[in-house]
Amino acid sequence: MSNVASLPNRPAYPCASPTLLTAQFVAPSSSSAVVLDGADHLRFIGIEFSRVSMPGALIYNLLDLSSGGPTQTHHIIFDRVWFHGVAGIFPATSQATDTSTTRAIYLGQSNHVAIIDSYFSDFYDTSLYSANGNTDAQCMAGGFGSTANSGWGVYKFVNNHCEASGEGIMLGGANGPALTPAGCTIMVNCNLDVPADIEVRSNYFFKPPQWNGNTTVVAMTGWPVVKNGFEMKIGARALFEGNVIESLWFNAQGGACWVVAPKNQSSGPNGTAPTALTNDFTYRYNYCYNNGYGIGIFAAMDNGCNSCQSQGANRISIHDNIVGDDLNLGNLTAISTGDAIEILATNDSTGRGLNKVQNLNISHNTFVKAIRSLFLFGGPTDNTRISNLVIQNNLWPYGNYGWVGVGSGGCDQQASGRFYNALNQCATTWTADHNALFNWSGGTLGRNWPTDGNGTGNWFYTGTSGPQFANYGSGDSGFNPANYELLSTSPLHNAATDGKDVGTDIPTLLTKIAGVRQ
Repeated sequence: MSNVASLPNRPAYPCASPTLLTAQFVAPSSSSAVVLDGADHLRFIGIEFSRVSMPGALIYNLLDLSSGGPTQTHHIIFDRVWFHGVAGIFPATSQATDTSTTRAIYLGQSNHVAIIDSYFSDFYDTSLYSANGNTDAQCMAGGFGSTANSGWGVYKFVNNHCEASGEGIMLGGANGPALTPAGCTIMVNCNLDVPADIEVRSNYFFKPPQWNGNTTVVAMTGWPVVKNGFEMKIGARALFEGNVIESLWFNAQGGACWVVAPKNQSSGPNGTAPTALTNDFTYRYNYCYNNGYGIGIFAAMDNGCNSCQSQGANRISIHDNIVGDDLNLGNLTAISTGDAIEILATNDSTGRGLNKVQNLNISHNTFVKAIRSLFLFGGPTDNTRISNLVIQNNLWPYGNYGWVGVGSGGCDQQASGRFYNALNQCATTWTADHNALFNWSGGTLGRNWPTDGNGTGNWFYTGTSGPQFANYGSGDSGFNPANYELLSTSPLHNAATDGKDVGTDIPTLLTKIAGVRQ
């Protein structure tokens, strides 16, 4: 529709006779292409939103849905739209030659917004050399604003191609409304005032390889600042289903498939987003391929902030995902990343405040490769322990180090290197059984593992043959997750607590991601 057949280094869309059929909105310097301040009931179909190609232009948002008044922008649909920046030449060498575009859509505190069947390309920031000075670029960002009880949320992000250097989607990370009603305190009798009812389904999150300047060291200056697939610092009642997250590498962060990180951001002594929480999130049937590490669950406070407590994370379900297929560390030789799951479920290293993770369920996932560890727990004090942690029916590689703690003086440091002890120190109630670990290299099989410190109730294998994968190979399926199905002769077949196979329900996952890789 926009006189372009296919973009380089992306999945091809062959077109014999490309034609320009779209209307175009072009963002000028220091502005947005479209500002929808308090607008409602609009639908954009087959439109191209872009920016001037002039290097050095300060481009922030192609579309701004924030409101300067009490009426929030609402009921907006973007359908079969092409949002794009400018293809860059890297490494950038100055702000005058920079072509960064920070994001396509800034949500503000809007509500009832749908982005469907659309294509996002070339959203990146280069930090030091970004003309606008930004570091994080996204396809879509929001989850911050100062209006209390605005009714924000009801976001639908379905069947899109999304490429952004920072995070494909980011909610939170800046200021939020004050706590209400008057007199309530964090986690005690406060209104739920976060973007709610969020659907992120059947999207292809992708970072083009031309953004990667890593060799045996991390390429930072002048290169797009790469972080995660998507990241949630604020929100409630969210479904993430059937997404493909492909091609992330270690850069500014570890290259996580996704991150859950409730956070009261610190730009002052008490933080600026006291309502922040991540409650009632479900991540299921997602496929992470060629990423730097798996999943991050962080309920942490910023260092140096005296009272930046958030309202924590509650009722997070992570099930039936494939993570770590073709683990991507490139040629880096001095980077310790590649964790299957990282859980930092407490506060900062000084022991101030309290950020709780409650009712975290990690079940029926298949983790293909892990470099540094299976799990990473951390935290300074045991008064922030996780309550009701379930780790069950998963299939994992042992990795290079098995379980590893982090920090000093935290609950994990009382574990003496034993994962079983770490659970007792870091969680008030926990279940960890019917998990299978392969490539075990930690001495006696099951040593220091739940359920009783000797691995009772779990399975352990020294290589990759024990679980009986259809075709594990080298842990790079070539984007064929069916390789990790279990054979009917596997000892893990129908051996989970619910009578299913241990690990991911791969046939259902294949159905969910069919056609998503765009």
